[in-house]
Amino acid sequence: MKSANSGGSKNNKVVVVGGGGGGLCAAIAASEAGAGEVTLLEKLPHLGGDTLISDQIISAAGTELQAKAGIVDTPHQYLVDHLKGGRYKSDIVLAATLIQKGAAAWAWLADKGCQFPGPEALHVQHDHSLARSVKLLPPGMIPPLKQAALARGVQIFYNTRATDLLVEDGRVVGVKAEQDGQPVTYQADSVILASGGFGRNREMVKETCPALVEAVSWSSPGNTGDGIQMAQAIGAAVVSYPDMPLDAFRVIQTGADVKHKVLHPTYMMAHTRAQGAILVGADGKRFYDEMGRSFEVVQAAMTHGSFYFLIFDGRMATATAWLPEKTFEAQLESAVNDGLVAAQAPTLAELAEKIAIPSTALEETVAQWNRDVEGGKDTAFGRTESLGKIEQPPFYALRYKPAIVQTLGGLRISPQAQVLDSMGRPIPGLYAVGQITGGVHGADYIGGSALLELAVFGVIAGENATR
Repeated sequence: MKSANSGGSKNNKVVVVGGGGGGLCAAIAASEAGAGEVTLLEKLPHLGGDTLISDQIISAAGTELQAKAGIVDTPHQYLVDHLKGGRYKSDIVLAATLIQKGAAAWAWLADKGCQFPGPEALHVQHDHSLARSVKLLPPGMIPPLKQAALARGVQIFYNTRATDLLVEDGRVVGVKAEQDGQPVTYQADSVILASGGFGRNREMVKETCPALVEAVSWSSPGNTGDGIQMAQAIGAAVVSYPDMPLDAFRVIQTGADVKHKVLHPTYMMAHTRAQGAILVGADGKRFYDEMGRSFEVVQAAMTHGSFYFLIFDGRMATATAWLPEKTFEAQLESAVNDGLVAAQAPTLAELAEKIAIPSTALEETVAQWNRDVEGGKDTAFGRTESLGKIEQPPFYALRYKPAIVQTLGGLRISPQAQVLDSMGRPIPGLYAVGQITGGVHGADYIGGSALLELAVFGVIAGENATR
């Protein structure tokens, strides 16, 4: 057994496991709160986690930017939106904590070097009732937080995978890990777990929601549930949704064979649906209102097999607004290069043959859809938005399946970011922040709230772990 430096275990005031946005915020906050030493362990060769591959959108109520834009907003209004977006399964105290401290978290991030745009960049993200979201300017959240952590003397060790929590007399006192394949021990007064969710752990996904075991994962490769399992091994409780397993995941629809996060297929679906595109299962029939929320569409799609198809025509085959510099053909080529399965044909019957679904069923489905569009009413599923005929050759089919963006079921925490046991009692010396936790968002998260959570609860965890 060796330490991170040389010979024997090294005493550290605070050890943070995981170097994404939440871990970096916690490490900086712990240092600012007076921790003697702060050590951050990252099992990958780089920092970032899911924060690094996110859209860098963050939201808060009552910010200085909103004041400059003349937008009157309150934490209460945000909380109403947040609870509705999470399908009323959020822990209301955690949710209120998140939102009450949101504006202060923005200011804290700005102080650490994160670049916010001007008030003109405020926009209404999905499920929000007001413009309270912005996209951080390049380079986003991770690089400035890394520099802030290093400036405060935080020790960062890469290729270091935490394996076990050390416990003495009921208190967490450190972490066992493997560094470059060698065992290493980090002792501490407190440990903060920020190692992400379990979207990359197929066994945990299968155990939680068997229907998603074949889903694409957009998660960071490091999101394998290690921290959750380590905490459960010492009695930590988890937030779960046994009555609705899909609620433990944030899911969207993406290209069936995409192995990493790419946006072309998602953009193309949003763009064509807005003009009247429909979704059909392997039976060639529609199965839900295509304009419904992603989790609803995915839930309905699960009854139609692993894959489903986006069907649209030549009228809809135009460049998406998100990538205006590229023609539709270039965007489709990019999507195919990213792994999206696509087909094109001069007739619906030939299209059906190419994607191996019943041609008669597809033709009847499209014919009924076109009649409904003419009548102004979707007789099958009541779709009221973006009604448009599918009739202009060529016809296109893109194959989709569910994608796990984030896991929402994780460690149960207190508003002080303390990890709780099955009796609701804090486990001394153990804190958690980010996707490793559950309850903050409920059964879904609304735009910009995930990054906000990292800053709010990262600071809370860092400060409380130092006391």
